[in-house]
Amino acid sequence: MKKAETLLKDDPDISTYTAYVGQGSPRFWLGLNPQLPDEAFAEIVILSKDVEARERIKARLEKAVADGALSEARVRVDRFNFGPPVGFPVQFRVIGPDARKVRDIAYEVREVMRANSQVIDPHLDWNEQAPFLKLVVDQDRVRALGLTPQDISQSLSMLISGVPITTVRDGIEKVAVVARAVPEERLDLAHIGDLTLTARNGVAVPLSQIALAAGFSDQSHFSRIFRRIAGTTPARFRQALASPVVIHLDAARRIR
Repeated sequence: MKKAETLLKDDPDISTYTAYVGQGSPRFWLGLNPQLPDEAFAEIVILSKDVEARERIKARLEKAVADGALSEARVRVDRFNFGPPVGFPVQFRVIGPDARKVRDIAYEVREVMRANSQVIDPHLDWNEQAPFLKLVVDQDRVRALGLTPQDISQSLSMLISGVPITTVRDGIEKVAVVARAVPEERLDLAHIGDLTLTARNGVAVPLSQIALAAGFSDQSHFSRIFRRIAGTTPARFRQALASPVVIHLDAARRIR
């Protein structure tokens, strides 16, 4: 957003502009279609001095974007449209059971549209896959600590995303004060197991003691893959590991 604002700074054709990060502008007129909250979205509303100035601003911004000024983002320069919101005038939807195959077909459709000289700025609304991390929670350990999966989810949400705890006034604006972990702890997925949760008795518990980071969509997905590899369920596998110790202790008691 700061890079985009540098393109607008000191532009003689601009009267004023307002930037919105994480959501679109308020619905300040009836024909506006508000953008839903999205952490990966930003919008700048520009007020030009007149109609001719608006077109000059649009042309300069489109040229700057075409020259790679904002290569980190997908940028669209557009006027406010009157009438029902249409998004993009021409849209294609590709549907299928295989997500990867659907993505490949969508790329082919985009290339066909790009080859048409009458088409401007063809792109996908579902672009490159984003990496994600799933946590497989050890239910037995969680229950032993008096916690629930909901407790873990809320604690991680506070540590990683943050929660507003109060607001402070800055002139006529109210600024939310958000509590969350420091960037060194919450932004490095390799050390997510070092995040510390608090049990109901006040004991600090590292996340690595009660959950395993894995690339599985849910618990049943992990159990199916684990059973396919190990030939048994995770619960029975843990019991098998613990049983020799139990037998040894029982035998020692009998000897005594």
